[in-house]
Amino acid sequence: QGGIHKVNREIASFLRSLPGWSTKRLSAARLQDIESLASDLHRCTWELPGAFEQIEFHVLGVGQKPRAFQFAASDQTVIVSPFISNEAIGAVLGKSGTGLALVSRAEELSLLSEETRSRFERVDVMNDDADTGSEEELSGGECRGLHAKAIVQRRGWWTSAFIGSANCTNAALLRGVNVEVVAELTGKASKVGGPSDWVSERGMGPLLQPFSPISVKDLLEQRSIEDALERARQFLIRANLTLQCTKADGGYQMKLMGADVLEGLDAEVWAWPLTVPRERQIAVHTTSE
Repeated sequence: QGGIHKVNREIASFLRSLPGWSTKRLSAARLQDIESLASDLHRCTWELPGAFEQIEFHVLGVGQKPRAFQFAASDQTVIVSPFISNEAIGAVLGKSGTGLALVSRAEELSLLSEETRSRFERVDVMNDDADTGSEEELSGGECRGLHAKAIVQRRGWWTSAFIGSANCTNAALLRGVNVEVVAELTGKASKVGGPSDWVSERGMGPLLQPFSPISVKDLLEQRSIEDALERARQFLIRANLTLQCTKADGGYQMKLMGADVLEGLDAEVWAWPLTVPRERQIAVHTTSE
């Protein structure tokens, strides 16, 4: 069921660009597999869900000059995104546009400006009990909370649903910092429904509850800690550390190579093999007070 539409060539071009991002030289066989997949996509047709009539793929964050996502003016908009920003929401709604519903995490909504929140008729979070199930259904490592990302807009007779990896943030939609792939599905609102249906009792409505602000001070402190951890993580990735392992005295001797670059890291770092207790950790880098 649903219409059939040829895939956008942009997604095939994206696949062909992937080998250039690899830090290792790919084998001829792997390069041939990627080219074969990209070629198949040029000829690929897609069976669209429900009554949607058209699909288009948008690849963001690639190329020499990453482009911002361009949204046309709409009559009605619903944004569902775990991470959000004032500027990105403004780009989706336009200068004078208003939205029907904004669904995100309480932490993100609390840090949003009151002006931005007031542009929506309703602002919601996931109900705490929305993803509660039996012990057999929920494993300890299963993700909880809001993870879906979608922007649904109605323009006249038509509804467009943007679904993919992109959050409604500056990095994803405006600056092109993140590499994202978004599928845009379009169909007649009379057949596929509109934004209001997404948050109605027949849609996400039973899973949502009205947003209540939480302490911004606590959130800013938490965000500062998270940002510091992310900076440290990025620093360690760029450090390109390697481990040299050699036989010695009936066992093995391990040496962490490249650890000298950690002098520029404002954090303490310890290291130990996963096969030994944490108590045997060795300080690789410590900060001085």
